[in-house]
Amino acid sequence: MNRDFAKEDRVYRILYTILSPFLKLFFRPTAVNFDKMPDGAAIICANHSDGWDPLIFLCSVGKDNNIRFMVKKEFENFPLVGFVLKKMGEIFVDRKANDIKAIKDTLYNLKSGLKVFIFPEGTRTEADGSVDPKKGALKIAAKVKCPIVPVFIPRNKKLFSPVRIIMGEPYYVTAKTQEEFEAEATMLMEKIFLLAEDN
Repeated sequence: MNRDFAKEDRVYRILYTILSPFLKLFFRPTAVNFDKMPDGAAIICANHSDGWDPLIFLCSVGKDNNIRFMVKKEFENFPLVGFVLKKMGEIFVDRKANDIKAIKDTLYNLKSGLKVFIFPEGTRTEADGSVDPKKGALKIAAKVKCPIVPVFIPRNKKLFSPVRIIMGEPYYVTAKTQEEFEAEATMLMEKIFLLAEDN
């Protein structure tokens, strides 16, 4: 696999420059405890309530962050959107199958020192804890031995009101068995929702 990470970052910075003024006007996003973000590879895991979540997160952390997103495969075929996402190096995943390519792409990004953003719930949810979290992010983190960074994104976003993205303490996965991964996936979401208390 031959990737031009610098080119991907340039595409992202162009998109950031175009979109961030509007996002900052309508949502006023800020990243709280961003100093906890580790250097190098990490998997960022957040709750997911609406389509604004990834854009608001990226706007809150700035344009120089070396983050790649795992996005649903359906976006790959969207006119213009799919093209831009490919140019940014985002990872397309088929949520209905065991997507080996998405796993390999994620491992490649992490081993290259980048961060990967994943929604463990796998889809948008209407209530905290209403969906059983996926174990994939934890298994990949355990394989690469990179930290997990829990992130809380507020559910009820209001136009022209501040949106505070809360980052928690990075930690390393200790699970080894299937049961332990299931328990740790549940614990991860609990960590994320507890961050809401700081909002």
